[in-house]
Amino acid sequence: FYKIDTISCNVVYSNVLSNITPRSEHSMVAIDTDIYIYDLNNFYKIDTTSCTVVYSNVLNIIIARSEHSMVAIETDIYIFGGRSGIDYLNDFYKIDTINYNVTKITSDGFDGSISERHQHSMVAIDTDIYIFGGKNNEGHLNDFYKIDTISCNVVYSNVLSNITPRSEHSMVAIDTDIYIYD
Repeated sequence: FYKIDTISCNVVYSNVLSNITPRSEHSMVAIDTDIYIYDLNNFYKIDTTSCTVVYSNVLNIIIARSEHSMVAIETDIYIFGGRSGIDYLNDFYKIDTINYNVTKITSDGFDGSISERHQHSMVAIDTDIYIFGGKNNEGHLNDFYKIDTISCNVVYSNVLSNITPRSEHSMVAIDTDIYIYD
C-alpha cells in the first residue's frame, strides 16, 4: 500500500496492510479520507490518516467475484458485474458505508438490459452511473449504459460503434464528459 505525494512526486510511505491478503483484479474507491477495497467477497475500509484497516468483513450476500467494477456516490458504493469462477455476472449491489448494509438492486442486469460481463469500466457523474464495454462469452463489447441510481433504472443504452469493442480499458469522468483509453 503506497501513498504518493503528487506535488513532489515522491513516495511518502509504503506499508504492508497485514489484514489484507495479496490480491489482483480487485476494485478500490475513496470516500472522504477512507479507501474501500472489494474482491472475492472481502470488503475492507482503510483509514488513510492512520494507514490502518479499520473495517474488514466478508459480504456473504454478494457472490464472490473479481474483474468487476465499483464506484462511490456520496457515502454509497455500487458494484456491478464481474466474474465468479467461469461465470460472468450482471448483478448490481449498493453498499451503505454508514451502516454497512448491502442491498441487491438487481440480479439480472436490470431485467436483462445489461448483459453479463467482466473487465468493463464504470464511472459516476452526480447520481448517475455509466458502464462501458467489457467481455463475456460472446466476446468483447462496446455497449454503453447510463443508470439513474435514484430510480435504479437504465436511462439509456447505446452501442458506441465508433469505438471498437474492448475490455481491460480505463474510463474516467471529468465534469459531464467521459474519457476512455485502452
